[in-house]
Amino acid sequence: MPRLYVDNVVRMWTAYGDVASPARDHVHFKNPKRDRIVLTDPRDDVEDLISGRGVLTLEDSFGTSKARDRDGMLIKRMPIMDRPPGPIAVTTPTGTTVCAVKDAGELGDAERVIVDGFPQRANQPWRPGVALPSHRLDVPGWTVWLRLR
Repeated sequence: MPRLYVDNVVRMWTAYGDVASPARDHVHFKNPKRDRIVLTDPRDDVEDLISGRGVLTLEDSFGTSKARDRDGMLIKRMPIMDRPPGPIAVTTPTGTTVCAVKDAGELGDAERVIVDGFPQRANQPWRPGVALPSHRLDVPGWTVWLRLR
């Protein structure tokens, strides 16, 4: 299951327009604010990937890296849901609406939930447009969902 997530996240960062440098077991995305290395295969030793780099996020969905957060670097071990394929029952509590984000205001609401709720320490305190810039609303196939009361 991590392979599906990794393939999806690589497509997502590529769609965002970050410059990708694929390698055997990782992809390095260059971004003006924060570089990102996404491990595409399990790997415990990542020192050669992270040493000497400035502000960096290392995304390790396999949980194999021995690296730990340190100044300017953040290790993300993204949770992955594993369930059998098939339909699911959709339930929405009374008085609640779930909608696709359509504008910068709604995107800011969703961004705040993500930054403060999960939390994303690198993006705290929350500042609108830092974690989810509004131009990303124009990325084909990319959707952010927001629960409204």
